[in-house]
Amino acid sequence: MQRGFAAARRKILGTPHMPLNLVAPARRIQQIRAADLHDLALRLHPDSKPATRNRWVLRPCVTILHHAANAGLCHWLKVPAFKEPRPVTRA
Repeated sequence: MQRGFAAARRKILGTPHMPLNLVAPARRIQQIRAADLHDLALRLHPDSKPATRNRWVLRPCVTILHHAANAGLCHWLKVPAFKEPRPVTRA
C-alpha cells in the first residue's frame, strides 16, 4: 500500500471526477479563479445536485489549490461552495 503525498495526489488526480486541467489547460495555476471552478462543476455535472458538484469537483480542486498556496506557488483562493440543503433528520 502506497502512502504519502505522492500516493494521495495520484489517487486524487487519477479519479475521473478530478479534471483540474479542464479548468484552463493553457493557464497557470495563479490565473485560476473561483468562477472557473464553478463553471467547471456546472459543465461536468449539469443535472447533479449542489452537494455532488461540491464533492466531486470543488473540494478536490480547492484541496490542490490550497496545497499549491502552502507551497508558495500561488495565492490562497477561497472558493464558496454551492448551497446544499440541510440534512433531513429522522426525529
